Amino acid sequence: LFNNQPMGFYSLDALGRDANRHGVTVALPEVNRSDVYCTVEDGGIRIGLGFLRDWGWDIAEQLVVERERHGPFQGLGDLVRRAPARLSRDAIENLVWVGGCDTFGLTRRELLWQVGLWLPPKAEQPARSRVRRQLELPLVHPYESLRFGDVAARERLVAEYDVLGFSASGHPFTLLRNELPAGIVRSDHLETLVHGAEVQVAGLVVARQRPETARGYTFILLEDEAGMMNAIVRPDVYERDRIAVRGEPFIQVTGTLARDDGTVNLIAEEIKPLNLGRTDHAAAGTPYRVDERPFSFLKDLRRHAPSSKNWA
Repeated sequence: LFNNQPMGFYSLDALGRDANRHGVTVALPEVNRSDVYCTVEDGGIRIGLGFLRDWGWDIAEQLVVERERHGPFQGLGDLVRRAPARLSRDAIENLVWVGGCDTFGLTRRELLWQVGLWLPPKAEQPARSRVRRQLELPLVHPYESLRFGDVAARERLVAEYDVLGFSASGHPFTLLRNELPAGIVRSDHLETLVHGAEVQVAGLVVARQRPETARGYTFILLEDEAGMMNAIVRPDVYERDRIAVRGEPFIQVTGTLARDDGTVNLIAEEIKPLNLGRTDHAAAGTPYRVDERPFSFLKDLRRHAPSSKNWA
């Protein structure tokens, strides 16, 4: 499925997390282990280099051939020297951002710093050839040994969405759960609620369907860190909240729980964009400092969110 996209009902993002829930590991691209396409590795899935933004299958294949002929890459300088000349600085930075060069023993910020030392932005062929010749000499850049802290978990997850179009590190809500509005119920807790219960859920939209035969009803499949949820949207709710229903990647749904022959659905009464900022822990009138980082994280996630499957 990973190697034959686009196809089917689920995105790679949803497929990867479903694999995780069934005990299958999805490993990020790694310059000395990944093939061009996804492969089976230790009973899990290793993402291929061809899935990286700004790479392409042909460049990935050239790099894999080089590695097989002359051995693993020993460091970033060795990678820049031996990689196909058409592999741009942006492409190498994308590899670094998703952990593809972690094997070199430096933090991702240190690796990004070194990429900037050796390759100018949008390096053209003459500049790249000059760099390759320089790296063949046993020279040390005076600023090459500077040390930087690693990127945070939130930055890593956003980078995966930006570079791969999906995340192999987990669901965004694993890093946002404590910031969600009070009263939001996890998907795995819906089974404990009775038919007719009023409930609020939130999640990443996986798919939207509005079949012509459904008399104007819309069906939304959304996902949190624990699993999938189905929301059924009446025509009047769709018309009132259509901006959130049609365009928001992260939504908050308020509605009534419906049980039917073992199936649990949420009959939506209100759908709105997900907002953060819990204040229930603060006493009324008590000043408190708002942490802006979760808001920035959600903003970045919205900008790089995986595409949902839409049939409407």
